[in-house]
Amino acid sequence: YVRNYGTAVSCLNQLQDYKPYLRYHEECMLQKRTNRQSLKDLLMLPIQRITRYTLLLKNILKHTPAVHGDHIELCRAVKNVTHFASIVNECRRKQEEMHRLIEIFRTIELCPPLPHSDSRSFVTEFIVREL
Repeated sequence: YVRNYGTAVSCLNQLQDYKPYLRYHEECMLQKRTNRQSLKDLLMLPIQRITRYTLLLKNILKHTPAVHGDHIELCRAVKNVTHFASIVNECRRKQEEMHRLIEIFRTIELCPPLPHSDSRSFVTEFIVREL
């Protein structure tokens, strides 16, 4: 889900001038069942949920005495959810870097297409001027 999130948002951004999509978007924003949220907002919910679970479990653990029978399992759950959240965040960061890298490649005249590789990473960007 996280790997394709950036692509999904890019697709939605490309649809901003497409009238049938705009009508659909406006209908969604008016409906109670979508909590009047945009499709972009709804796509972000599963990612945000992971962070909320981490915070919720940490708060429960904070208020659970160490002698309570669930304390050990809560510690394990906090550790696992925190680890999962860091994986999701890292995946999102890599997706954003790759998206930025592709954008930069598109601005370079006569540059061949960027071959896909999971080992590529965006380091930094500089503006180069001819002297």
